Amino acid sequence: MEKFKMPRGKPCYLKRRNITYPTKTAFLQRMEEIRNSHASNGKCYIENPEYIADLKDFLEDFYSDVERILSTHDIDNCKFFVQKSPNYSTSCIYIESNGVADDFSTSKFNPPSEKAKFSQACSYILIPKKREIKRQKFEESDLIGDLNNYELIHQNPSWGEIVDQFILKKNLSEILGNVISDDTQGNNAPVFKDEYSNLNQEFLDFYDSLNLKYELKG
Repeated sequence: MEKFKMPRGKPCYLKRRNITYPTKTAFLQRMEEIRNSHASNGKCYIENPEYIADLKDFLEDFYSDVERILSTHDIDNCKFFVQKSPNYSTSCIYIESNGVADDFSTSKFNPPSEKAKFSQACSYILIPKKREIKRQKFEESDLIGDLNNYELIHQNPSWGEIVDQFILKKNLSEILGNVISDDTQGNNAPVFKDEYSNLNQEFLDFYDSLNLKYELKG
């Protein structure tokens, strides 16, 4: 059986910056831009907030081995750097957190697992809420500059832990493959099937109940 690959003509939506790359090829070029602009003889950390946001979205929403990455790394409190890999002839992008660093390929756009798609659906539900919280924190902190240069983060629990807690609370682990619709929002964003649309509000209520402490990082 031929292995499924993400169509190159399908748009790629990035939730953190609320932008869409028109094709997979355009997004791949963005990933190459990030890597090539930091290629050097040593370790070069990525500081550009937009680059960091795009790399986080890539790992969460497009990377084939997302569950391994999220089980090892705290995506909200990580760093990225570019360094020559001992296993390849070119430089690679690494994610670093909790004293561990792993490289990852930015050309692997394989279909995500059922849990990864569920996690994506939950993350898209939160976009308007997080955008408003981000704006409020920006104003409260008397920050200056472009709001898009700051990322809204919280320390604990991590995003993966939040999703796991919700799945456990709603007893969804055995039916994750049944709750996500094959139809998307015109991009790569998974959505819940109509018969599970109640999960949209239930996840929002659950998220609010966590009383998370946010901060802006830029």
